[in-house]
Amino acid sequence: MKLKRPPISIEQKIEIAKYPIIAVPFFGTAIPFQVRRLTAAQIKSCGNITLIASFDNRIKEQNGRFTVKEMVAFAERNNKILQECLVAPTYEQLLSYLNIKEKNELIKKQIEDLQKIIYECPRGPKKQSFEEELDGLRIWYDLIIPSETSSFIVAFVLGINESDIRKVNREMLLNAAYLAERGHDNPSDHLPGDFTDFMKDDINLQAWTTLDEEKELLRAG
Repeated sequence: MKLKRPPISIEQKIEIAKYPIIAVPFFGTAIPFQVRRLTAAQIKSCGNITLIASFDNRIKEQNGRFTVKEMVAFAERNNKILQECLVAPTYEQLLSYLNIKEKNELIKKQIEDLQKIIYECPRGPKKQSFEEELDGLRIWYDLIIPSETSSFIVAFVLGINESDIRKVNREMLLNAAYLAERGHDNPSDHLPGDFTDFMKDDINLQAWTTLDEEKELLRAG
């Protein structure tokens, strides 16, 4: 599938020039996309994201038993990242290229209508059925971009493949937290590697959480 770019203004050309062009897998071929690398603040604005316990790894660990609510949260975060990072084409333009913009808008309307129904519906099996239907629509709405395309773009703008974040495990986090507790500093100070500012924040949060869990296990044991 070949993307036809619409005419752009001089101002848009200047803005686009600031961002890298990458070759993204798109229906079996490589298509140029222009994207912006996201700052720590921009990533955090997309939701509660950790790059350490990745979605794919958790799927394998749990034999595919990922809860619907977790899937909904993942899909929503993924969608927000795409909308935040895509420069050319923009997210809206990409939907148009794929001829799914109208379908996406229809699903959005269905979601809004269903939310109103759920709000007015009393607790019970019927409301639960509506909520399950809503979850399915939200996942479909947020994961409407082909997964090979969205996964590649998200990994790039978060800097995952160029960093050491995938190598971080529980033992490393725990050791870094113990050292930070003794040194009165941050766990990321004791975990050398190639990490972005967001990844260092992620390491700090996950390390302290891991240490708290370990102490709780020791108290219970």
